[in-house]
Amino acid sequence: MTHYQIVTVAVDEVHNTLNSMALLSAIDRMPALPDFIQRAVANLSPAQRHTNQLLFEALGGALMAGEEAADFPAFLDMLAAQAPEQLRERAATQVGHPWLLDAPPPDAALLHEGRALLDDPAQLHGVVVGHVRALWDNIFASEWQRAARELQNQVRVLTEGMPQNEAARPELVLRGLQTRVAREAIPFGVERLVFVPSPHVGRYVTRSLHGGTLRLFFHAPRFFGALFRTMPISMPELLGRINQLNDEARLNIVKLFATRDKITAQEVMSELGLSQSTTSRALNQLSVFLQTGRGTDGKKTYTFTPSQIDLTFDAVKQLLAAPDTRIEPPLEQTGNYPPELRRFLDSRARVTNWPSKQKDRLMVLDYLASKFEPNTEYSEREINAIITRYHAYDDHATLRRELYDYGYLHRARDGSRYWLAEHEPAS
Repeated sequence: MTHYQIVTVAVDEVHNTLNSMALLSAIDRMPALPDFIQRAVANLSPAQRHTNQLLFEALGGALMAGEEAADFPAFLDMLAAQAPEQLRERAATQVGHPWLLDAPPPDAALLHEGRALLDDPAQLHGVVVGHVRALWDNIFASEWQRAARELQNQVRVLTEGMPQNEAARPELVLRGLQTRVAREAIPFGVERLVFVPSPHVGRYVTRSLHGGTLRLFFHAPRFFGALFRTMPISMPELLGRINQLNDEARLNIVKLFATRDKITAQEVMSELGLSQSTTSRALNQLSVFLQTGRGTDGKKTYTFTPSQIDLTFDAVKQLLAAPDTRIEPPLEQTGNYPPELRRFLDSRARVTNWPSKQKDRLMVLDYLASKFEPNTEYSEREINAIITRYHAYDDHATLRRELYDYGYLHRARDGSRYWLAEHEPAS
């Protein structure tokens, strides 16, 4: 693994906003972008859409003046203060290179228009500053005020969850952001890697590369389950995941996410012609691949989590790559756990005995509960398999009962399925 000099997680208001502005020109190739971007694009005039495409796909270098500003208003001031000739020089160095790393190159007509604009630095300056300022004032300023606090919380969670060893931190790219974009080779010359939680990319991951810094923009909550997963997928869990997809109605629901960010049960019923009971059951059975929320009208919404699909098929690929070994790699070491918990763990992070004191029992149950996936249902057999993996004295029945009695797990009345108590399954 390449060692990067700096690996960080940041809100990065300037580049985060520029990424969202670039998405306004990506709607055709990224049709499942969230509703906010869809509405913003619909409210742009044809001229504004064309100018946005021109700047972000043909003249991205012009947007780099003042990129280190503390916030976007400061960035706009620095951009406006840039001399037209200097702005032209920045634009000329990257003419034809889209602002987003994975965007297609501009077509000949757009490239010709961009080069023509370089011949008039004053007009170029006016177009760049005027367009970006209008987008901020009319679309993104209020949106950023709404999203900023949540993004700060996501940065805190991600930072606390990152490996302390700097050389190991880039593993986030492959371990958590398991998408086609993130798996592509890191471009040559990258010295700094920045993970930026974005409020607007939805299920996609986008990248920008400027001045040796590679930024990856992603919707953090959709990747939390993959980023912070400590337990590999076991054979029973893999079978359960595959079974969730083993149905035509469920696969058709998954297909709906090809062109939208969120769906409701009512939309599923209308578009697929399914009954209410069939729809409810199918959405419930897809729980590991979906996240639930509430729309502005109060209706329950479902969003797709591509990282869970990737985790599932990575486990299948692992079987094909190493058919004579188990899916699970060796258990993790105990060094990352607090000393008070390590008293009850062996060298392979397995619980060695059931504590006698109440506070110690709760600490051990917290530890065991962390090995279960949110928004995932387990059979009793799957629960037993996970508990067995993480204790060393062969009493999974007692530990399963304690997890239930202390409220860490909920279960169906007939005991056929379990789930983490703080993450109720879809109904």
